[in-house]
Amino acid sequence: MLDNATPRRPLDARILIYRFARDMGLFVVLVLLIKYAACDTALVQTDQMGPTLVAGDRVILFRTPFIPPYSWIVKPRVGGIVVFGDPYGRGRLNCLRVAGLPGDSLAVQNGQFVNLTRPRVSFSVAAADSDVLPPDYTPRDFVAPLRMPQRGEELALDEMSIRDFFFAVSIIRQENPKKTYAVQPQLFIDGQPAPGFRVTEFALFTGMLDTVPEKYRYDFFFWDRLRAFLEYSQSGRNISFLFSLMENGAPVHQYRVKGTLVFLLADDWYKGYDSRYFGPISARLIKGGVTAVLWSFARDRAWFGAMRWNRIVKIVR
Repeated sequence: MLDNATPRRPLDARILIYRFARDMGLFVVLVLLIKYAACDTALVQTDQMGPTLVAGDRVILFRTPFIPPYSWIVKPRVGGIVVFGDPYGRGRLNCLRVAGLPGDSLAVQNGQFVNLTRPRVSFSVAAADSDVLPPDYTPRDFVAPLRMPQRGEELALDEMSIRDFFFAVSIIRQENPKKTYAVQPQLFIDGQPAPGFRVTEFALFTGMLDTVPEKYRYDFFFWDRLRAFLEYSQSGRNISFLFSLMENGAPVHQYRVKGTLVFLLADDWYKGYDSRYFGPISARLIKGGVTAVLWSFARDRAWFGAMRWNRIVKIVR
């Protein structure tokens, strides 16, 4: 008896390869879409957000509100914890809490932070008495009232205090990463310029002012401490600094803010390095808001003992 069934054609290897490549391509696109438009993870590297977050926590980030076009409409939530990129492109990620938005007036007094514009949602963290240092030594426990600049606002660099000048410089450098800027300091003693002055016996730096290292050059805290040191070492003399921001050899007198800025704080003020030191950051640097701890490993332990079981899928507020 003859079999009238249609014989099966052998499956072409090219078809198998095509289907596999198509499915893998769709899978990769889906993974990238989730990673860059919805959720991602990041590793917490320091304890400055402790006890809420500690080094070794792998956190889940909600990215959607921080990418265009949503980021053009939705502002970061005051009190929320965010992961953001290094303001100057060194590839590092950091994690801090949003404390202020454009137009907010902020202050830190007696070890407590207050958002004067949003008193109902302000949070304050008091340092232990043994950790509190005088304002002359650290901005950790004292920040003179600061008004956060808004998009389109003009910054007059020639009329600013040392802190506000360097905060403005930080904003300008973040918003113009492809441009080259330089801070030009000028020292005055008893109202007279002191060119060629050499700093000696200062703990952070010795030498001519134009040779200050890069890590201190844009740090207002360094210059404020240097001013205080010179007032002490040059007893009885009036010490002052005049700073200019130079772009291609020309001074920048005014600058118009281009984007949204946020003020960030660490929960642990003793270990924290945040906007009290480096000023506001551009909201475009925010990678996502922290929603939960996925898992956590203690770095000082080995193998299974390193797992912090009580932090697995821990909701973060």
